[in-house]
Amino acid sequence: MVAPTLLDLPDPVEPFRPRFDTRRPDGVITFPSEETSWKELKSRIVMVEQYLRNYPDLPNLDARELLRRLKKGVATQVPSPTAACPVFTDELRHRVVGNLWPHVEDELAGIVVTATLMPTGLWVPAGQLQHQIPRLMMRRLCSDFDRVGVTTQTGFVMAGLHAEFDERREGYDFHYHLVAGGWKARALEALRDRPKYSVGRSEPHEMGMADRPRVRISKQVLTNLPDPLTYSIQYWYPHRPTKIVGHNPLQIQRSEFRYRIPEPYHTEWMVWMDKHPVQDFVLFNGLKPTRSGLKPTK
Repeated sequence: MVAPTLLDLPDPVEPFRPRFDTRRPDGVITFPSEETSWKELKSRIVMVEQYLRNYPDLPNLDARELLRRLKKGVATQVPSPTAACPVFTDELRHRVVGNLWPHVEDELAGIVVTATLMPTGLWVPAGQLQHQIPRLMMRRLCSDFDRVGVTTQTGFVMAGLHAEFDERREGYDFHYHLVAGGWKARALEALRDRPKYSVGRSEPHEMGMADRPRVRISKQVLTNLPDPLTYSIQYWYPHRPTKIVGHNPLQIQRSEFRYRIPEPYHTEWMVWMDKHPVQDFVLFNGLKPTRSGLKPTK
């Protein structure tokens, strides 16, 4: 019998529905509405069509097949079940975050943190993206948890794979976003002692960029739920450009803003997303998906 996955999680119930509920004092709900998700899907369809017109010499069979399924989803109002379809992934995020949210509020009397992990070895040149396997990238994170004792602690972690593209360097800066509670949250600190998580800019693609911690863990009590939780599971990868400061090629600055990935990279990214199951982009430690919600493993 196949074990349940994210796709088997039930719809969240009030007051834990990211599309309809919020703990923000201003009452603003930042989670994408269904209308917004469909609008984004139509924008992506236009971009794939432009890719096929403007880059006829690039591989396009996979892009044509993806375009066919995305357009069929619009015509039938049944979104294609792919990581490249924002209607499908936003509905999935709504369910995943909605099922995680009660666990977070249960732990708030103890400790719940958000974190971003940026180990070395996750830079992917654009031309190599199609060779990357999200499931294996998440397995590497799971091994890191095992090595520093996160796995043996009580509590929970939900981690999502994410990346930011940079056109100037022609590559993807992959990293992980996390929500963690209980003793597992405390155990994350031990990652700082691992060489691949040490502070610095040691890789060639980082030359000229300011040093940054590779383990960033929030220090304040989480507020404005569910916003911090939705950040940990994303299926939209932005373009975050860098630029040379002045005329010094050894001084590189990253933009504070994020944009849509430009073509032809945008469609190549969508084709890559389409090749992998949505559940391969997410890792649970201490929780497991079931048809009745996320359940502790111990």
